[in-house]
Amino acid sequence: MVGWLIIAARLQRDPSRSVLRGAWAQFWVVVLNAVVGGVTVWLRLSPYIVAAHFLAAALLLATATATWVRVRQLDHEVSAPAVLPRRAVALSRLLLTGTAVLLVVGTAVTGSGPHAGDSSDVHRMPFDWVGVTVVHGVIAAGCLVVGGLLFAVLPGGSPARGRTGVFLAVFVAQGAVGVFQSLTSLPSVAVVLHLCGSALVWAGAVRVTLAVRQHGAAVPVADRPSPRPARPTAAADT
Repeated sequence: MVGWLIIAARLQRDPSRSVLRGAWAQFWVVVLNAVVGGVTVWLRLSPYIVAAHFLAAALLLATATATWVRVRQLDHEVSAPAVLPRRAVALSRLLLTGTAVLLVVGTAVTGSGPHAGDSSDVHRMPFDWVGVTVVHGVIAAGCLVVGGLLFAVLPGGSPARGRTGVFLAVFVAQGAVGVFQSLTSLPSVAVVLHLCGSALVWAGAVRVTLAVRQHGAAVPVADRPSPRPARPTAAADT
């Protein structure tokens, strides 16, 4: 699929450099993850390498999402950017960063728990599972607060606000699955659902950030430069 994307992007009458860069970025991330996957098998499912394999997949998901958004921008006319509060851009970046940290800490939760491998010979990460799970939950709560603040400052009807609303709904559902699996001895079905939910949350955070950048100028009205007064004409001087 990535190879066909590269070919299709290159065969356009006016190839988009940003789409081509995104397609090639996906190609090299796939190559990277193939190497990491081989190392994962070679090291018999070491939780550290499994975590790297998952994070590389998240990187692929981010590049695929960004490329897809760029293709849609080229295929559909984008409305003129609206004036957004300056803090909206800062909050969207904080949300993306917090979600990335949440993914990394989530690998530590899995790596230190009973689902780190399919054999008792696999050495888990040397973390207290309860402690790292609490940290994971605290970071998730922080991301939820940031997402709520972003939703509140964005103007009603803006595409970025709609994306943020969808993100919050998915995030709350993902949190419910996480709490359920923690309180029910980590059933494998719940773990799989939580893993799929993490992909949706990460892609949603990327889309929210891109939507804020695409649909908002992020410059308050008060910060706009005031127009210069017109110079008086000779007739006015007389």
